[in-house]
Amino acid sequence: MGEFLNDDFLLSGATAQRLFHEVAEHAPIVDLHNHLSAADIAENRAYETLADLWLGGDHYKWRAMRLAGFDEDVITGSADPWDKFTAWAATLPRLIRNPLYIWTHLELRRVFGIDVVLNPGTAHEIWEEANRQLPSWPTQKLLQHFGVRAIATTEDPVGDLTAHRSLSEEADASVAMIPTFRPDAAHRLLDDPTAWNAWANQLEAASKIPVQDLDSLLSALARCYERFTAAGGRASDNGLSRLPDVARDPALAESTIRQARLGKPATAEERDAVTLEVLALAGHLAFADESVL
Repeated sequence: MGEFLNDDFLLSGATAQRLFHEVAEHAPIVDLHNHLSAADIAENRAYETLADLWLGGDHYKWRAMRLAGFDEDVITGSADPWDKFTAWAATLPRLIRNPLYIWTHLELRRVFGIDVVLNPGTAHEIWEEANRQLPSWPTQKLLQHFGVRAIATTEDPVGDLTAHRSLSEEADASVAMIPTFRPDAAHRLLDDPTAWNAWANQLEAASKIPVQDLDSLLSALARCYERFTAAGGRASDNGLSRLPDVARDPALAESTIRQARLGKPATAEERDAVTLEVLALAGHLAFADESVL
């Protein structure tokens, strides 16, 4: 692996090498966006296998494995961890020049000291050595190892944030974990009324506000945001495939929410109208919080 992944990987000149090794390499990490499990961090989870650590929740790896033609059972299904790992090992050689290829080998090298390129022929030796070391690498130690001082997890408004409160109460916690408000379900699920209504019912329970129209939807989201700010959250994280290029239409958004409550799927135009109202709320909530000004 040293042929392509040495200590000066991508550092093509003396200035780049000096700036990285003397400055950036030792700087603490403040991770503002990720999909890590808050519960795993708070509970300091120790992973049983490398497949659990790498493939248990990484949708980037899942997407690559799907494109490589693997069955969903070895991606997110109930297949044996070894089978999932070998599927990833078979996918990886097809990802040269993809960041996933680089990240995988950086992790092998920097965490486990494994300086071997992962492919089907090396999968077994890497599996055995990494799994041997895994009990010594629970989540909080991994974060400490990489100098992570603060981490902002991505959370649905209906989440109870128990893990965040639990970690904040630990006197010896080495990392600060704060929740980031992710209200995507409010608009993303509207083309599936069954799923949207199930989520809206959870939002009602979390906020104690009945959700029947646009105003009550936004009020319920704002009420949940108060729990996020109490846990240190100050931002929203909005996952959009595109930003709707239309003017806001609160009246259309209002009728869309009412119809969704009656079980009618939304059109793309209707979903866009609700998306813009949710984004406007997220911006208002952030800037209305004087602590971030």
